[in-house]
Amino acid sequence: MCWHFLIGPAFMAYGYFMRQRLGRYWAYIFLTYGVIPMLDQILAQDWKNPTLKEIIELENDYHYRMVLYIMVSLDIFIFVVEVGNFGSFTLFNFLPLLFVLADGYSKEILLSHELAHKENWFNHTVGSILLTKNCYFYYTIDHN
Repeated sequence: MCWHFLIGPAFMAYGYFMRQRLGRYWAYIFLTYGVIPMLDQILAQDWKNPTLKEIIELENDYHYRMVLYIMVSLDIFIFVVEVGNFGSFTLFNFLPLLFVLADGYSKEILLSHELAHKENWFNHTVGSILLTKNCYFYYTIDHN
């Protein structure tokens, strides 16, 4: 399995671990909006879009689908855990949590969009459920 398929789930797990287990509330924000943009500037950029044949191969590759399912599972898990911690908020940990949840919602809309366009009923249903969590269910009806 290629390592780059694990980047998205690894960042979600990193953010959860740093916040919940180590109390490093700002670590995810620093990594996502500090380190990664700097690495984008330093590392070479790949401007090549996949061909139609490569897109079909990617969509048939189970690694591609597994990343979507792992991201969905992690997102629901993190949402449930974070919502369960509403009683322990201070201003210091509320702001990064709000930022991380908003960042997660934006990623979730992309995941939902990807899943809702699939012809498989399971993918379409999971995408619709995720959009419901974001109070954005009408997107599935309007867009599709």
